[in-house]
Amino acid sequence: REGLYFDQIYSTGARSEQGMASIFGGFPAHPITSITVQPDKYNKLPSMVKDLKNIGYYSAFYFGGQLIYGNIKSYIIYNEFDQIKEVYDFDPQLPQGKLGIHDEFTLLYMVNDLKDAPQPFVSGLFTISTHSPYDQPMEEMIAWGGNEQQYLNSAYYTDYSLGKFIEEAKKQDWYQNTLFIFVADHSHSSYDNLPMSNIEYQKIPLLFYGEVIDSAFRGQTISHLGIQTDIASTLLNQLGMSDKAYPWSKNLLNPLAPQFAYSCYEEGLSWKRPVGFISYEKRFNHYHFQNAPKTMMDSLSTEGKAYLQ
Repeated sequence: REGLYFDQIYSTGARSEQGMASIFGGFPAHPITSITVQPDKYNKLPSMVKDLKNIGYYSAFYFGGQLIYGNIKSYIIYNEFDQIKEVYDFDPQLPQGKLGIHDEFTLLYMVNDLKDAPQPFVSGLFTISTHSPYDQPMEEMIAWGGNEQQYLNSAYYTDYSLGKFIEEAKKQDWYQNTLFIFVADHSHSSYDNLPMSNIEYQKIPLLFYGEVIDSAFRGQTISHLGIQTDIASTLLNQLGMSDKAYPWSKNLLNPLAPQFAYSCYEEGLSWKRPVGFISYEKRFNHYHFQNAPKTMMDSLSTEGKAYLQ
């Protein structure tokens, strides 16, 4: 009842580090490599965190694992978070799996840590449990899903952990003034076992949540086609801030904004418009069209390739 859900959001890339740059920097992913491993390039990108710091926000980032993967730590440092905590910075007694501290404990740590944080603040947390080997400390609650049953149970655990996090957050004096944004860093194969060339494989959740959302919008679903890069423009416009530094980002709450979603995978791209979508895989020079009239195929193909170019 307190949330604003965006139900047509897709991951622009297939890796965690690509998702980070898309969310914080508004920059789309590209095949083969990631912008986060190229400091000479990402240091020219904008940063929502820096923009918020410039108007007085304190900033913090938390992760229960190791940030070295995909050069994420270097990129997070570039965003100039005032505080960065990874697995080595937490209490070593917190329950851990093979990848690091389990979600419920990092989330509760963040709530407690923010009790003394200067306000206003922008704080981010990267969850860990929905990655193999799925060793979360919870009995399996989902008995279906075939080869993705373990993943579904890990998502159940993360959802459970987020529920506990919100319960604790509601007890804090900053809760009434805080916007919570829940979004995935990238997608994952579902029990439908769609191929990566199908853009529906890349579908991810995006939820704006909190008492700060105008009552007229709470509980609404926004079906504007978009990707993670669009968070920047959407958020900054709501704060009355300029989004000119984010040319790859569009305001999902502006009905006149273009309707499209772009995703890439190892050597391919997907491009979705309301009329249908196309995927193109360079290795095999293979095109895949879905729900697209023949008259639109050339247009969709040209648009998708031009966006990537």
